[in-house]
This record gives sequence, C-alpha cells and structure tokens, in this order.
Amino acid sequence: QAHQLVLQQVPEARLILVPRHPNRADEVAQLVDAWGWTCVRQSVDDYPATPPAVILGDVMGTLLQLYGLAGCAFVGGSLVATGGHNPIEPALFRLPVLTGPHQFNFADAYEQLLAAEAATQVADASQLAAAVVDYLTDQSAAQAAGAHAAAVVAANTGATQRTLKLLQQVIDGLA
Repeated sequence: QAHQLVLQQVPEARLILVPRHPNRADEVAQLVDAWGWTCVRQSVDDYPATPPAVILGDVMGTLLQLYGLAGCAFVGGSLVATGGHNPIEPALFRLPVLTGPHQFNFADAYEQLLAAEAATQVADASQLAAAVVDYLTDQSAAQAAGAHAAAVVAANTGATQRTLKLLQQVIDGLA
C-alpha cells in the first residue's frame, strides 16, 4: 500500500522487497503480481529493459548489496508487533531508516537512531509513504539522516576491543 502511494508522487520509484525468509519469495511474488506490478526476482539473470516496479531480493546473503542500491530503507517487522529487524545494516550504508512503532528486538539501536534523527518512526502505510517521498525528493534531508545513521554505527563499533580490555583488567586484578 505504501509503495502505491509513493508511486503517485514519485512514479520512477522502485521497491526493493526482501522477504525475511527467502522461501517466502514465491508467495511475495504472487502478492506483487496481485497489486498489478511487474516484478523481477534477483535470482533470475534475465532483467527486463524497462525497470520493474519491484525488485524481489530472493537470494540469501545479498541484502547488503541491495541496501547499496536504495535511497532509504524501511526495516520490516515493525508495523506489526513482531519486534522489528536489524536497522544497523541500512545505517552502515548511510541510509535513512524508516520503522514502525514495534522495535523491541532492537530497542537500543532504534532509540539511538531515532534520537540522532537517523530514523523516522511511522504508524501506517500512509505515513511510511510520506516519509519515503520526503527522502526521495529531498536529497539533502536523506543525506543528513544517512550521515547521522552512519555516526550512530561508528559510535557503537569496537565492542569486542572494549570487552577484551575490560576482561584483561579483571584478569589483571585477579593476579
């Protein structure tokens, strides 16, 4: 529904749709077809000359490549009470992150991204579409949110080194 609303204002917009589980690709392709859109599956080598409305990411291990093609990212599982998925991956690509209200699986990450104005929380398809249109039509806003997202990721890197340092301090204290 959100993509249909986006297309009304940005007709050249493309949806890169990646099901959480690749085995759902057939089902998702049928849903895309039911909306009347053309869909190309990533697993198919034959891409049409005219860009399709939807690119279906159905190859395991390629999500990061697909984020590299995006202008913003809605991280699913967050408009319904399933808890949301990982927002760090799109933030690595300096993408503005869009999320629904249900983020309990990555609460700390979302809290930081929202506080840094690197993420936008939406409640439904119409708010999602409006936020996508804003980012697709205002490159400076998208770049600023993406830069904030990358800064949040950078501020949280190095956990392994910090943990090792703390462990070493504990070990040294025991000796």
